[in-house]
Amino acid sequence: MAVANLRGYGRVDLAVTNDYGNGNSVSVLLNSGGGAFAAAVHYPLGAVYNQFVAAGDMNGDGKPDLVVASSPTNQLSVLLNAGDGTFGAPTMHLVGSQLGMLAVGDVSGDGKPDVVVVDGDSVAVLLNTGNGTLGSPVEYPVGSQPGGQVLADLNGDGKLDVAVLAGTGVSVLLNAGSGALATPVAYAAGQTPTVLAVGDLDGDGKPDLAVSDQGTGAVQVLTNAGGGTFSPAVAIPVGQGLFSVAMGDLNGDGLTDLAVTMWSDSTVRVLLNAGSGKFTAGYVGQVGPAPEALIVADLNGDGRLDLALAVAMGNTVSVLLQCPVMGHQ
Repeated sequence: MAVANLRGYGRVDLAVTNDYGNGNSVSVLLNSGGGAFAAAVHYPLGAVYNQFVAAGDMNGDGKPDLVVASSPTNQLSVLLNAGDGTFGAPTMHLVGSQLGMLAVGDVSGDGKPDVVVVDGDSVAVLLNTGNGTLGSPVEYPVGSQPGGQVLADLNGDGKLDVAVLAGTGVSVLLNAGSGALATPVAYAAGQTPTVLAVGDLDGDGKPDLAVSDQGTGAVQVLTNAGGGTFSPAVAIPVGQGLFSVAMGDLNGDGLTDLAVTMWSDSTVRVLLNAGSGKFTAGYVGQVGPAPEALIVADLNGDGRLDLALAVAMGNTVSVLLQCPVMGHQ
């Protein structure tokens, strides 16, 4: 899933990829206010597995567009926003093999969002050439079976770096300038990492990494030690069946909390940040079988962060709005 203000109404909308169903498409759910969403509008892409979607202003017109990675056709599809939350026909870019997770951000520092996508055992960087078109991919090997990735300024130099799951760990590729990436540095992160999230968990102003690890049933937290390096992972036990992780200050105390999805009992769980690397159990909610992609965002505009997640076995998106807390505004 991706979240973005697709219509410019001040409300965030959702985009979700579909495998097989609805014409092998990306679906857009426009926010109708109060945390409710209109019926999904499907945009066919023709690929068998439309697995990952990200949003960014690819043609510089001030409106967020969509980029979708698909396999086995190994295509990136760019869908330009018409301005009202509807999208034109996709422009296709063929890239390598076994495309996976993608991210959109200005890697080259020229003010235009670029695309970084998992491609086989590498990550590929496609620089934005303007008007919604992308240049040829530049490949950076990162290790076996790379998965989730994030873009963030990990070393504080003002440039977006790349962190990507590979093998049993995280590979960090610092930005060398002009869209080039340095040699990856690998960090262990459990046994079977599935999803990667980034945010400041210890309040020191530097982005840390959190990995959902199916193998150990724990969230592996890698604290940013400065200069784009990370301390050894510390496991936050959650339980077997852990799938995804996301971050956000969910209780408004100024500390970044964790939210996770669980395949074992079809729940979403909140782990509240107690400081000093400690987390306590918070909200637990039933959401349906095989909850996967998870997003933390203010979906109803009340200033509190909500949750949205894709429920694979139910072919639905579940929206969980945060309730007001007694005594707090």
